[in-house]
Amino acid sequence: MFEQTLVMKQAILLLLFSGLLVIPVYACTGGTASGTLTPTAAYQTVSTQNGRYYTINVVKCNQYEFTFCAGGGASGMDSELTLLDATGATQIVYADDVCGSNASINWTAAFTGTIRILITRYSCNTDLTSTMTLAYKMVANTGDYCLSGNASYQTIGGQSCIQLTPETNDQTGCAWNSSVIDFNQGFNLTLNYYFGNNINGADGTTFTFQPNPTGCGTAGGQLGAGGIPNSLIIEFDTYDNDNPAHVFDLLADHISIETDGNLVGPAAPYCGPTPAFASSANLDDGAVHTIMISWDPVTHNLKVSVDGNLRLTCNGDFVNTVFGGDNTVYWGATAATGGLNNQQYFCPSTVVLPVELSIFKTSCDGKNNRLFWRSETESRLDHYILEYTFDGHVFYPLQTITASGNSEVPIEYNYVDQQEWHQQIYYRLTSVDLDGTMESSDLISAFNCKVDSKKLITSIHSEDGKITIHFTDNLVLYQVIDLNGKPLTRILENEKLAENELLNSFSQGIYLLKAWNKDGTSSETHRFFVTH
Repeated sequence: MFEQTLVMKQAILLLLFSGLLVIPVYACTGGTASGTLTPTAAYQTVSTQNGRYYTINVVKCNQYEFTFCAGGGASGMDSELTLLDATGATQIVYADDVCGSNASINWTAAFTGTIRILITRYSCNTDLTSTMTLAYKMVANTGDYCLSGNASYQTIGGQSCIQLTPETNDQTGCAWNSSVIDFNQGFNLTLNYYFGNNINGADGTTFTFQPNPTGCGTAGGQLGAGGIPNSLIIEFDTYDNDNPAHVFDLLADHISIETDGNLVGPAAPYCGPTPAFASSANLDDGAVHTIMISWDPVTHNLKVSVDGNLRLTCNGDFVNTVFGGDNTVYWGATAATGGLNNQQYFCPSTVVLPVELSIFKTSCDGKNNRLFWRSETESRLDHYILEYTFDGHVFYPLQTITASGNSEVPIEYNYVDQQEWHQQIYYRLTSVDLDGTMESSDLISAFNCKVDSKKLITSIHSEDGKITIHFTDNLVLYQVIDLNGKPLTRILENEKLAENELLNSFSQGIYLLKAWNKDGTSSETHRFFVTH
């Protein structure tokens, strides 16, 4: 048996190194039911045998690890691990030879339900003759994103960010937002991207839309998005994979639009490629770049801007030609490294307030929010777009206001938002020059002008790191946490004040405030933004 196994694995390696991607697809099934495992944040172990399987109740977006390679796991045999659905008939993940001849699986649940973990000896042997120790654990998802692969939450520059890949070879990371985007509405999506600091590194990132995210796609030159079905992919490629022909790749760091996970030739991209900068400068220059993705459902134009400069416009009826008629799709980012690497991450957008815009604020005008802003000067300014957001990532246009164009004296603007909002929203003001260059303000909170007596908190405002919380209930406990779930304050009490101020100096970024009344009958979680 050992000699047959060795010959088979040698043959597989020869096929791989010969350039033929011939990988055996196993469907290890069957086995003997051996109970239930309940993974926790710390490694646990169970003594087991090949041929046994265990059931696990999983929660969507939590990460689950089953391993003979770490955490006290060990095996003296050529081990395999297979994740199966609740019936044991459908394979979800198969692993073999991850550390030496031992197996390990690190899997992010794409659903809430029941799975099986099946332990076998190569190949799919279930005769219960070998004893080993399986280690297992679970990492709960605490943020707005479902992370897969090597992606992880990181605090960078005081902000809660998502690192897609560390500065290490052969990494793949992806992060899917838990909310959906409606392609029947126009929107702007703004994120701060870091593509690395090694201009000779690899490989790049994507921003991807798809109806049903289940994890990462193909790595390497396909940037962690290869093979994802029904996907619309905005590619930020930082490595020249097509030298010297340059048929569908460019020497300069560039942007392309791809569909259905086809990021590698011989087919041309759906749109592009075009250099990320008009100067053909590098994206992986050690700087954070502001990426804005805009969609117009009337013209079917998708626009990609880098640092306020429009770089690519792509026209397509993506709802019908890519998403299969589904207008509400998930969105997220993917990235990969290969034989070369770069650290690659993104953070919520916190664009600095333009210097010529001296005031941007809101107040209650009866039961509506009145927005007011003043520009000290305007030069070649075409118009303002007043936008709103629920999460600080996706921005929807509320109103377009014509600007004066050119002015050396202050100009004041007013707008009354008469829409009725049933959750906390935030406003942003984007100025658009005659040449299409865009610049966005910080976020400001909308007031809850129609006070709901059932709510504990009506609104949260921040200025210069000082957070003002407006309460409707006198008996409220609350605590500020970051997007990773880490407490940033002790549990505080409202102390029977109508409003309260946290004097902590918070860095610029997005935070969560948890509030509950003392008898435990009501609780709320609010997102707020700190800007400077």
